[in-house]
Amino acid sequence: MLLAEEIIDALMEELAQFRQQHPLSAELQALYDKAPVDRMVRTFLRTFLNPQETLDVASALAEEAIANDLPYALLMGDINALKAALFRYERTHQQDTDLIALFDRIDTAFETTKNAIAWHYLAHLSQNGDVFPKNSRLADRVLIQRYQAWYQQLIHALNTKAVADFEQLAPLSDAFETALSYPESLMVCTDPQSTREIRNLHGNVLRLAALIGQKLLQQAYEQAYLLFEDVKVNVKQLVALLITLYFNYETNRFSQFVKFLESAPTLSDHCYLTIVRHDWLQQLAAAQGEEARDAHLSREEQRVAQLVARHPQHLCYAHGLDNAFYLLSLDLDGEALQQILQAYVEASNEASPPTCIAVQLNALPAVDRLVLKRLLSHPQTFKAATLIARLDSEAALKALLNRIEEDLFKESTLRHFLSNGQVTLCLQPLVNLKTQERTAFEILARVPSEEGLISAELLLPRIHKLGLSAAFDEKVIRQIAEEAEELKKLAQIFFINVLPDSLEDETFLTALHHLTHRVLNDRLVILEINEKDAAANPRHLIELHKRHGFLFAIDDFGAGYASLSTVVDLVDTEAVRFVKISAELTQRMETHPKAERLYRLLVEIAHILELRSISEGVEKQVQLEIVQKAGSDMGQGFLLGLPESIETWVLRQHLKIA
Repeated sequence: MLLAEEIIDALMEELAQFRQQHPLSAELQALYDKAPVDRMVRTFLRTFLNPQETLDVASALAEEAIANDLPYALLMGDINALKAALFRYERTHQQDTDLIALFDRIDTAFETTKNAIAWHYLAHLSQNGDVFPKNSRLADRVLIQRYQAWYQQLIHALNTKAVADFEQLAPLSDAFETALSYPESLMVCTDPQSTREIRNLHGNVLRLAALIGQKLLQQAYEQAYLLFEDVKVNVKQLVALLITLYFNYETNRFSQFVKFLESAPTLSDHCYLTIVRHDWLQQLAAAQGEEARDAHLSREEQRVAQLVARHPQHLCYAHGLDNAFYLLSLDLDGEALQQILQAYVEASNEASPPTCIAVQLNALPAVDRLVLKRLLSHPQTFKAATLIARLDSEAALKALLNRIEEDLFKESTLRHFLSNGQVTLCLQPLVNLKTQERTAFEILARVPSEEGLISAELLLPRIHKLGLSAAFDEKVIRQIAEEAEELKKLAQIFFINVLPDSLEDETFLTALHHLTHRVLNDRLVILEINEKDAAANPRHLIELHKRHGFLFAIDDFGAGYASLSTVVDLVDTEAVRFVKISAELTQRMETHPKAERLYRLLVEIAHILELRSISEGVEKQVQLEIVQKAGSDMGQGFLLGLPESIETWVLRQHLKIA
């Protein structure tokens, strides 16, 4: 049965009226205008009632509609409108025909058409791979990988319509559910609500997938298509949730790791925290710079990540402090964990293999935030005589806790001192190497201890790690202000060491500004900052000079951290007035001719830049003669004057003692 052209014209006219009565949004109308819909529909109507051609013309219509990005719902709207229009037309124009048989034939043709179109749209929708992330560092995360494997099997089953392929969805779903209990997954989904939402979305998808399988067996493709649209919506929501959780995890990995550690010991009878240390990288950084160290750390992190990827059901990790990585293991006894760590250490290509110290957390009397913070923030607490050490015996754990308590006591004492204690100031003179006169003093801080006063320099690493740099430097600045009147009796120039973190703290900067512009406004105050820190942020030093008038001396000049262009920029703005050449180089000149040539070059560079050079570490007469001969402006060291109290220097000046 073929439709005459006049019937097709009438149907197309009714279709136009249907579209006018149901206007589309501008976006959908643009799709309609783009696609040759009327031509497609006319071609379809000419032969679709011929049973031998219904599937072919329906398939052709679907493929052209898909190629023109025509939404399924719009095409189905037109098909249903045409069906109703054809029923009305035949009811009006067919007087002597068996309408029931005719309507049944029309209904069968349209339903066959709709089912065929639905199948093509379903196949197209299932092949549209816009659900999972591509070319993303999150794409290889275990939950995303497991869920993608399940989803790809669903797509395969949709295309084959085979019961056996649908049955393969169950084990893949179980694998995803199992992965939700892996250590990293538990750490990623720290919020129980997130886990419930993932399980609910996946449960919805499983129910819809089962219904799709039934509809495909019944060849009810239109219903299968609509169900799969819901599947895709739920899968997209689930994948988006996983990506969000993984992104938050990546940006807050350390804090989530610590948070998870608090509950981890309750999840397994075998819960170990392994500190993987690379102590030799500290020497590498000193010898070759931080870039070389960071490159080694990056390679080592890849190895740690690969180790976790081989044992995802047991391991997760975080990048820690002091060149260390932290591994958490669940459901691995000490022997099994030691075998894994042994293979990891033996596979190391580094000059010095990593050291692994495994602590059984659920064997500790109590695992609370304070203990965990100490375990993670101070990996140097752990001492090991072998490359792999397990702390799971009562004696080993007791010794560990004692060390932690001792460190906590020292930390508490230091914090108490910064809140309530008082630093003692000592002065070491800087001598003009031409006139042998004392022209300046470096102000040094001393901290009281059980053994007497100790140099603050010994405490600086701990102060920095505790985030107390600004508090300590502010205490020193305020002590200088208290003793300013005595200091003014001694010299016109004073050098003060500052930590780089302090220069970022507004409270400290306010106190420093008050000291330099009010208290010692008639003296020259020079802030010492080492070359490494100056090179890290020269613009900040320039800004501080412009904003506060601060003046700087570059310590350890020539260490290689700062390029000459950086130094020139600092000199051009007059932020830097002095450079201090390290004591190590000064002392090596005595026995190393090349060191002496390097020293002379640094002095010459300083003079070219119109900077005053200061030689540190002058302890012998021969060293003094070398630095004088090299043309250094000033010297500092035990030969030229020991660090002594302000009172001692005032008394010596009063008595005119050299």
